[in-house]
Amino acid sequence: MKKRTAKNFGLSNTSKVHLFFERSGTFKKAFEKYGFVATDYDLEAEHKEVKKTDLFLEINKEYYDESSEVFAEIKDNDLVVAFFPCTYFSDQSQLISRGDSFGMKGFSDEDKLHRSIVDMKTRADFYIILCRLCIIARKKHFKLIIENPYGKVNFLKQFFPIKPCLIIKNRMLWGDYFKKPTQFFFLNCIPNFYLEKIVVSPRENNPIEKNHGFSRSRISSRFAENFIESVILD
Repeated sequence: MKKRTAKNFGLSNTSKVHLFFERSGTFKKAFEKYGFVATDYDLEAEHKEVKKTDLFLEINKEYYDESSEVFAEIKDNDLVVAFFPCTYFSDQSQLISRGDSFGMKGFSDEDKLHRSIVDMKTRADFYIILCRLCIIARKKHFKLIIENPYGKVNFLKQFFPIKPCLIIKNRMLWGDYFKKPTQFFFLNCIPNFYLEKIVVSPRENNPIEKNHGFSRSRISSRFAENFIESVILD
């Protein structure tokens, strides 16, 4: 398919799309449908769509001005879309840190404190990597979109200096499998709209309705296409 224009968003005919932490290949295929060259990187590669890469290591390398193979491929007119791991930023994570999670009812105060120490340290490690990715984008001037869940006590909502430009409270209205409120942060680029825009689209049949973990977190191809058409393309 001939590439659709995205000049308003800041992408040129030579721009490439680099997808971080998106092991399903859904967005890669969607971008390719609109004529973009896209590469999918993740810590695990379950199929040929994904290039197995230690993204945490690559981000740290680039941050400390060491040789990073991934960022050497990213030019200033390219787009990076990062589905950054959300395990330690979610509402559930905050409940665990406070010892208020349903599964911790039988925990003693000492058990809760030990668990909180581990969770806080791990969250700090993840958060440092996220901030370093944003700093790299500012320095290298490539466009960056970060996706993460949105909730009442979400860690990024409370403490992240970058504010989300787009919050989708019901992803099913965009054709996804589940409601799952989501926020999107934009660096070095501006979405085609700021407020939630209802994209009425038939929802795909959900083959993963009863699954858990990674399978349940997958984004539908319908959502990916609606997002690209509404947010990026002219």
